Amino acid sequence: MESFIDLTQLEPIPYKNTIAVLNEYMLQNIDFLNKFGHFNENKLFEMEVVLDEIESKVLLLEKKLESIPPEFFNGLVVPPLQQQQQVAQPQAVEPQNKEYEGEWKDSKMNGQGEFRWNDGRKYIGSYKNDKKDGYGEFNWPDGKYYKGQWKDGKQHGIALYKGKDMPNERQCYFEEGKRTKWIE
Repeated sequence: MESFIDLTQLEPIPYKNTIAVLNEYMLQNIDFLNKFGHFNENKLFEMEVVLDEIESKVLLLEKKLESIPPEFFNGLVVPPLQQQQQVAQPQAVEPQNKEYEGEWKDSKMNGQGEFRWNDGRKYIGSYKNDKKDGYGEFNWPDGKYYKGQWKDGKQHGIALYKGKDMPNERQCYFEEGKRTKWIE
């Protein structure tokens, strides 16, 4: 036997409480999504910085290896770098063009310089012992930029930052390559 409930006989649901619960739920979800988005944006930015640092070091290493005279390799098992690259790289792959123009000291980037990648990234600023150090500006081809202090190759200190989806630049603080807070 089935029992039917006459809905006209039930008391109405208190809608004010329901709306309050829904509002609280929505606010908590929005807060979570904002924090999640901010966290992921920071992680992506950190990864870009690490990759840029690796690329800079690889370029410097390539330049240093190119400066070794070919006769140094005579009689050794390891062939010169030029021969290794020709064998290791498929012909369809173009090597990434990177270029540094600036001051050098003891075969290291030191002083003012400009580092450019073929994908449009560019850093103009101060170097110390092959690392970004002091004031510098890093620009990405998608419109992002960082204008501020660097220490040991990482963003460190107060800076102006603009993300690709940000309408305006914002002042922020970085510690060891990580954005720690926005400055209002």
